[in-house]
Amino acid sequence: MAKVPNIGIAPASFLADHDLSASMYRHRFVQLTASAADRVELATGASLGAPVGILQNSPCANETAAVQVFGFSKLVVTTVQQGDMTGASPVQISDFLTSTSTGQGRKGGGAASPMQARALEAVASGSAIISVILLPFGVNAMTAS
Repeated sequence: MAKVPNIGIAPASFLADHDLSASMYRHRFVQLTASAADRVELATGASLGAPVGILQNSPCANETAAVQVFGFSKLVVTTVQQGDMTGASPVQISDFLTSTSTGQGRKGGGAASPMQARALEAVASGSAIISVILLPFGVNAMTAS
């Protein structure tokens, strides 16, 4: 597992809209909530809002959520494609990543999916925590290469 470079960019502070204290939520994509300003929840995929960043801690509801919105981070990545529990798409170094319905990163696909990060490590199968570089504001799949 590669080390995440520290380039002096601190995580942004938001409030957790739901309980994100389970360790499984750390290093997953989060999105802004529609219910209140400055609140985040686990990302649910491109069709329901693009991720704002990657959760760095494990806050309970209404506690401070540290969210890396730019720079380097760790991210839980899966090779199982969303909606396809049998197929797998290995993640290669430099692949563009988007969010699954559970906030995990996956190899990007589809013109409607904004790419939120780029893999700095490979995952052959299953899921793993890897180093990524965040792409602020996302990148359209049609322009990603």
